[in-house]
Amino acid sequence: MPGPYAGVARALGAHAETIEDPAQIGAAFKRAREITETRGQPVVLQFMTSAETAVSERAAFGMF
Repeated sequence: MPGPYAGVARALGAHAETIEDPAQIGAAFKRAREITETRGQPVVLQFMTSAETAVSERAAFGMF
């Protein structure tokens, strides 16, 4: 389900990042762990794995 999860998490006080480059996944987890351990702040990592299309949600539920 698409959505601005990182933005919502930030609005609720969490550290949040949107990761679009697979090469950055490891570094994102490292930052997340450091922030949680040093600040005690919750972290949300939103991974963008593919572009969403207008049809994708409908197709998932058998609706065309």
